[in-house]
Amino acid sequence: MDKKLNEFDFNRDTEYWNGYYSKNLAVTTPSPFALFVYENYLTKNSTLLELGCGNGRDSLFFHSNGIKITAVDASNVAINELQKLRLPDANFICGNFVDSKIIYSQKYNFCYARFSLHAITEAQENILLNNVAQVLNQDKTGGGGKFFIEVRSVNDELYGKGEPVGKNSFIYNSHFRRFIDKKELENNLIAKNFRIDYSEESSEFAPFGNDKPSVIRVIAQI
Repeated sequence: MDKKLNEFDFNRDTEYWNGYYSKNLAVTTPSPFALFVYENYLTKNSTLLELGCGNGRDSLFFHSNGIKITAVDASNVAINELQKLRLPDANFICGNFVDSKIIYSQKYNFCYARFSLHAITEAQENILLNNVAQVLNQDKTGGGGKFFIEVRSVNDELYGKGEPVGKNSFIYNSHFRRFIDKKELENNLIAKNFRIDYSEESSEFAPFGNDKPSVIRVIAQI
């Protein structure tokens, strides 16, 4: 690991994202992944933990459809705005979604991580997967116990751009990205006692303007 990068620092990009969210540049409508997850897997009144919620575009969508949410992000700018909403059955936390004692002290039916695993190192991913496996409610009634992941792939066009700082990891445009190998992610989930229910890679999952990043979707069951 490059000495410039602390592999356990969850706060490495806080300044970047605070600047981004303070400019109100982020999309506020739910992502295609959120729509996919809601339409196919979620049940009303279930509990969901979102890791790396950003401005809350997906958590707010889930909440508006009867899901009880806990959402965490390192950006205090984004979380401060979400906390001002004072929504019932919605808890927005500024902190470390890798190993926060607050979020991992209770059980959830579902865990949702869109574009957040590629914001952490491989060492942090191992910690996070262990923690998620412990807090997912394994009662399958209502479809609980599922972990929803969407993340940039090593086949993404941005791969290799910027300063290399670790395995498949680069700092580009002032922030960190670690690109994910689909098979390695599947194997890591299986090693943590997850079962892979669905796994697919496509450039059609997360279009943004003229960009079509290569993205992996995984649905894992504990």
